[in-house]
Amino acid sequence: LGHLQFYLQQWCQAQTYYQQCLALFEAENDPGGVASVYNRLGNIASEQGEYELARRYHQQAIDIIQPLIAQRNDYQRLIAGVYNGLGVIASKQTDWKAAIDYFEKSINICDEIKVPRLAALVYLNLAMAYVDCEEWETAGVCYAEATAIAEEDGDLHLLSMIYINRA
Repeated sequence: LGHLQFYLQQWCQAQTYYQQCLALFEAENDPGGVASVYNRLGNIASEQGEYELARRYHQQAIDIIQPLIAQRNDYQRLIAGVYNGLGVIASKQTDWKAAIDYFEKSINICDEIKVPRLAALVYLNLAMAYVDCEEWETAGVCYAEATAIAEEDGDLHLLSMIYINRA
């Protein structure tokens, strides 16, 4: 329900559902769940322009999950998502160097553990950062990579986002 409310841009409702999930994950002593919720709360804060709060949520996710990363592969996917979120925040604040660094960290993890949809999304974000830096050729390479991954994965929604931004 939190994801649905997020995509509907119903921030208060999404945050309420995520806070409920957070309490459940904490009660179950599930660090992956707790970190995942903090990542989502960071995304909500970022969408609302509360960048410092968003960074704190993302950092909480990293602090929880980083010591456990060797134990589970899905924790690496979570870290890749957190780096993507931090890159989005840096992009919104026009800190292109930080944005590109975060996106590249995320892509390196995505390539290592093979998560195509996230990789395509991060390549899209990286391409848009390079466009903002007016590095057209590098942006084109990133758009092409995002397109190839999304086409192979059959993700029409993501592919449409790539085409719109690439145009």
